[in-house]
Amino acid sequence: MRLIYLFPNMLKAQVITKQLKYSNGTGSSINLSSYSLKRQTNGSGSFADELSLSGTLSNNSTYVIVYSSAGSTLSALANLLTASAVVQFNGNDAVALYKSGVQIDVVGVVDPNFELGC
Repeated sequence: MRLIYLFPNMLKAQVITKQLKYSNGTGSSINLSSYSLKRQTNGSGSFADELSLSGTLSNNSTYVIVYSSAGSTLSALANLLTASAVVQFNGNDAVALYKSGVQIDVVGVVDPNFELGC
């Protein structure tokens, strides 16, 4: 299973809505009960804010998780609407997919060892 990070969308009210999409290209259905997502805040430290997944994801299917404050258009695309901190990310937060507590995929830069200057 692969995690796909979708870029945040800016609404007119200046509220950033976030979404995550994961896909299954394994050749068979996946029971999601052993999978979870975690976020690393501000590009450093431990991954936390776990969001446990559930259900079954068929082969060649995708699952979209959307932050609950999203507008109606984006919310209509969601398989899961949540206020979980996992989907409250910004440009320096990595998000990882775990299976039985083991990290198997990550998007974003984990523990960057550089400074951003102006």
